[in-house]
Amino acid sequence: MRTALYDLHKELGAVFTNFMGYEMPLYYKSIQEEHLNVRHSVGVFDVSHMGKIFVRGEDAEELLSKITVENAEKIKEGMGQYTLLLDENGNIIDDEVFLNLGEEYLIVPNAGMHDKIAEWMEKNAEGNVEIEDVSDEYSILAIQGKLSDEVLKEILNIDLNLKFFGCMDISANNFKIDFEGRCIISRTGYTGERGYEMYITPAEIAVSIFKKLLEEGEKYGIMPVGIGAR
Repeated sequence: MRTALYDLHKELGAVFTNFMGYEMPLYYKSIQEEHLNVRHSVGVFDVSHMGKIFVRGEDAEELLSKITVENAEKIKEGMGQYTLLLDENGNIIDDEVFLNLGEEYLIVPNAGMHDKIAEWMEKNAEGNVEIEDVSDEYSILAIQGKLSDEVLKEILNIDLNLKFFGCMDISANNFKIDFEGRCIISRTGYTGERGYEMYITPAEIAVSIFKKLLEEGEKYGIMPVGIGAR
């Protein structure tokens, strides 16, 4: 499988690897150089291989509390949580992030797990719950590093001011570039550095945003980064 950004990665000289059935960039220049660039400045990753599942309805909170180690009631609107999803015996099925967007939750399972997670949710759902697997409809871009805020300010006209694990919807009016779709942003990531993740639909729109991030972030030393440095 390939993400919507595959052709762009190829143009940028990516060396690919098979990761959970996806052809993903392992690196563009070198894993070490890209790792250090994220540590010292900023990098942008395509992590669209991760799953994306929406959970809606008045009993969504109860479902998440039932199948994860979290009390979802304590996760306020506009915040997220890193958690573990368990089976009926308390064994770990997957680790994931979920975001409370107010009228819905966005669940982000690991690559290759979204089918299994959606099925497990359906099996455990009771009452008014809607589960929608949108994994093929969204791209995810991760902008990571201490200069990630500066780069995002080049394409957004809002002050994000998000706490760690904070999240919000960004409207088309908040983009300094042409944008017609939906973008959810969270202050999350797996690099250990300050950073953000953008969930973008339609998935192919992420191509132009990735390009714009590289263009506007050049003055900050941004690099495309493969999953080898994630």
